[in-house]
Amino acid sequence: MSAASPLLVRPSTPHADGDVHAVTPGSAGWTYIGFEVYDLAPGRRAVRDTGDWEACTVC
Repeated sequence: MSAASPLLVRPSTPHADGDVHAVTPGSAGWTYIGFEVYDLAPGRRAVRDTGDWEACTVC
């Protein structure tokens, strides 16, 4: 049996803001791309300061 891929990131228990995944360029060994995954309760919203970074939201 082969070892698990280092690309596999398991979700964590949701934080108070709904964040279950946070992959930064530094944590992934990438140069530019990072991503976050949220599990939001009905009526909740995620607010982030993107600074100089472009952002894409997928619902």
